[in-house]
Amino acid sequence: MRDFICSYQGFSVIGLSLDIIGVFFLFFYALPLSGASYAVSEEYLRKKPFRKVMSFIGLILLIIGFALQLISSILSYCQA
Repeated sequence: MRDFICSYQGFSVIGLSLDIIGVFFLFFYALPLSGASYAVSEEYLRKKPFRKVMSFIGLILLIIGFALQLISSILSYCQA
């Protein structure tokens, strides 16, 4: 198992998994609206800090996932 995780295929699988989780976070906790000129509900304003943190976590997961996929591509190229 350790050999797979440390291989370029393992980096690719982990990266894709993080990307999928990050996309779900962004889908459910969309990026916060800035400068909205329309009325928003009180519930939205109450949950806004939580939504902001969750969308930030989603973006971080996407960035880490893409970085792992890049590392996977570089490792597979070097091993060939």
